[in-house]
Amino acid sequence: MFGTYTFSGLDLIIGVIIFTALIIILFSMRQRHKQGYKDYQAIHDSLTGLTHRREFEKRLKASLDSAHKEGCHHALIYMDVDQFRVVNENFGHQAGDGLLVQLSAILSAAVRGDDMLARLGGDEFSVLLENCPLSKAVSKADEFKRAVEEFNFVWQGKIFDVSLGIGVVSIDSSSGSVNEILKSANSACYAAKEKGRNQVVIYQADDPQLKKQRGEMKWATRINDALRNQNFQLYYQEISPIQNEKSEIFHCELLMRTESDSQDLVSPMEFIPAAERYNLMGDIDRWVASTAIQNITVLEKNTPSEIPSLYGINLSGQSLSDDLFLGYVFGLFDVYGVNPENICFEVTESTAIVNPETALKFMREMKSIGCKFALDDFGTGISSFSYLKMFPFDFVKIDGSFIRNISTNEVDREMVASICRIAKVLGIKTIAEYVEDDTVLARLRGLGVDYAQGFGISEPAPLSRRFSKPVGDELLPANKQVD
Repeated sequence: MFGTYTFSGLDLIIGVIIFTALIIILFSMRQRHKQGYKDYQAIHDSLTGLTHRREFEKRLKASLDSAHKEGCHHALIYMDVDQFRVVNENFGHQAGDGLLVQLSAILSAAVRGDDMLARLGGDEFSVLLENCPLSKAVSKADEFKRAVEEFNFVWQGKIFDVSLGIGVVSIDSSSGSVNEILKSANSACYAAKEKGRNQVVIYQADDPQLKKQRGEMKWATRINDALRNQNFQLYYQEISPIQNEKSEIFHCELLMRTESDSQDLVSPMEFIPAAERYNLMGDIDRWVASTAIQNITVLEKNTPSEIPSLYGINLSGQSLSDDLFLGYVFGLFDVYGVNPENICFEVTESTAIVNPETALKFMREMKSIGCKFALDDFGTGISSFSYLKMFPFDFVKIDGSFIRNISTNEVDREMVASICRIAKVLGIKTIAEYVEDDTVLARLRGLGVDYAQGFGISEPAPLSRRFSKPVGDELLPANKQVD
């Protein structure tokens, strides 16, 4: 039924050729698959599968070009997850990643067909809406808001309400660069978050709140530059005893300064809000602590004084609630050999309540080796007196709002008098801030305040001028940092 077939040499050659061709085809297909996956990875976020920032900015640049050249109108929506840190800090990054993945799916379902949704980084998302007027973009932002409002994130049996801060910016022929558009949208987004949960804000160049946001963003960049390039300076302002003419100790507060664009000195009041918003206070505190302790060591070694010195170093809530900061300060003491009894850490009421347990641990550890503590801006919080009992303070600094008008305001005088009475019972010394003239000074002396600080006592001066004896090049910014 079946005949016999004899393979010839030509058949063998043909077979080898076909087999080789198949191998080449399969290899080529595999390489194309690999290349396709690499191409996909090159433009997509590995966690969420959304377009990543670099590719998004390319598309945004193309849309901006069409707006400039053809008069097209586009819009950009910038979204940031409200209280995302709460999920990360309480349940770990795995939970945070899970939230971002689920949120990406919800946002993807709500975008228009030609719109580009991207994860810009962290918990920030953005949507580019091409050929879309601002009014429709705002409607789409509201749609995103509603979709997320209906979503509950569940992790380990716990349910979290999720919401967004949303900023919307128009893109037209008057728009600036890609970077400026993203900054404007980011400013609107943060303004939305300040208004509360699940808010939408439209970017307007003349909006006072958005101007403030842009200013803080600029300051954040300048702060990082100043930290990197050692452009911050330490000043000191003397704190003088007012009940006894002869002082038993030289006491001062260390103050930060930096230079403005016009080379004028800028006080912390101008850049601290930006540092707090962008979580830079921890870096600033470490710079101050390292620089101060280095220089205090040099000053005390080279210019011994007849009376001991006490230098006030301000700490933020970010540092006081950071478990690693205690070890960092101990490391500074070990490296530079400073006498802990020369150091007084100053904290505010709001600083202490960020994480009371960690703050109390830090204070107890530092006091055990000789450091002192001052409660700054006292009287501005609703629970001020309870903190005097809760924490082991050595000094209480009465806020300047009670001091400025003490000569004419009877309520301010009674407030200061009551603070002095309670502080005395607790064995805590009082310091009046913002003392600017002799009349105020006389009132404070009569009320029993122990110390005074302000322009009426002494103006801030560079720390290098602390002693008349020069210390040469030893007194320098903190170029050496302790890990």
